[in-house]
Amino acid sequence: MKIFFLILTTFITYSVMMAEIKVKGRNFLINDLPFFPVGINRFMIYVASNNRNNWKPEEYLQKLKESGIKVVRIFVPESSFEYNLGNYDKKYVDLLDEFFRLAEKYNIYVVMPLFDHYSFRYKWDESSYNVKNGGIVENPIELYTNSKAIFYEKKRIEFLVNRYKDSSALLAWEVINELDGIAPFFFLWKKQALKWFKEMKNFIKILDPHHLITESLTGNKFCEELNEEVDVIQIHTYKAKSLGDIPKIVERYINLTEQYKKPVIIGEFAPKRDWSYRKLFIRNFLWSFVTAKIPCWLWTHKNDAYGDMNDEDFETYKAFTKFLENINITKKYLGRAEDLFKYDGYLFAGKFEGFVIGYIPRIKGNILKVKESHFKEFYWINPETGGFIEKLDIKEEYVIPKNLKDVAFLLKY
Repeated sequence: MKIFFLILTTFITYSVMMAEIKVKGRNFLINDLPFFPVGINRFMIYVASNNRNNWKPEEYLQKLKESGIKVVRIFVPESSFEYNLGNYDKKYVDLLDEFFRLAEKYNIYVVMPLFDHYSFRYKWDESSYNVKNGGIVENPIELYTNSKAIFYEKKRIEFLVNRYKDSSALLAWEVINELDGIAPFFFLWKKQALKWFKEMKNFIKILDPHHLITESLTGNKFCEELNEEVDVIQIHTYKAKSLGDIPKIVERYINLTEQYKKPVIIGEFAPKRDWSYRKLFIRNFLWSFVTAKIPCWLWTHKNDAYGDMNDEDFETYKAFTKFLENINITKKYLGRAEDLFKYDGYLFAGKFEGFVIGYIPRIKGNILKVKESHFKEFYWINPETGGFIEKLDIKEEYVIPKNLKDVAFLLKY
């Protein structure tokens, strides 16, 4: 039997004071120090049975920390959490409380959507907002327009924001996972959804003016009106069905987001759990987008087609973060730099203060040509390990090291 639990004025006392979170250009600033949020999605990491090998939340956070992962995006367990309107299950509240304490302990930051579209669309029969269950509305779209539903939505937001806003682990709020996903034909009710989002965003900002707001859309959607409203632009993409699809997707989203002077994140991407090239797929995303200072957060879920983190996934992240430790990715991003090079296949490059990061997602030709000569140092980097292969003198042509599936390079100037 579920336990009635509703005390909106209940607060948790944290041992560590809340960090000051801001953005400046494409940088996150935590206590005025630049921060690059390497992250993943872990749904309900705070429930051991939801994790690989039934890992306890602390075991999982330890593994994240060892791999250099600094951010985890988690979800409220939708229909179970609010088992009837305005009443929140104490079991899940206690699990969330403990998770935030552990995240503080391991210096892992948390992004938290306060609602999840998936449950409203695909498990509507279980929702406490459904009139059939004693709720208020007949159709999920009315969650964005019905004043009584909005009253209870704000009640939940107030409960969760007041409870966790002072945690040093909190990085950002997300109003709902994938704003456009609660029903089909978003173009018909986009205006109402955006109006609802703005109202909820402003409500969160009143409760908690110190943390960032992000928002997402279902896979491969892009909305300039929404991007203008958030502190952090978030994109979800599941369009890549093979390695060959990835470069065009990277090119598309880099081009679409270059205009924005705020952080951009690929908030969800994922290969299927059984794809033989899963490791290279993840690596292609991480290393291609980092040339534009865009972090990518892998979607992981024990119980869906994409699967939980496996050992190779952790190693792929570990290699990536090893590389980041050897450069200052928080330096100012100055824009695209592909025109500085000539190569027969796809190449991504970005210019930062003091250096250029380049990445070739699939090696075809064996020669990389550099069109400019003002650089001081050149390094080949192996994305498999994150380590520097060799340092070379500056010249016009470089022979790509053999036996690599992909390769990165760094030029300092």
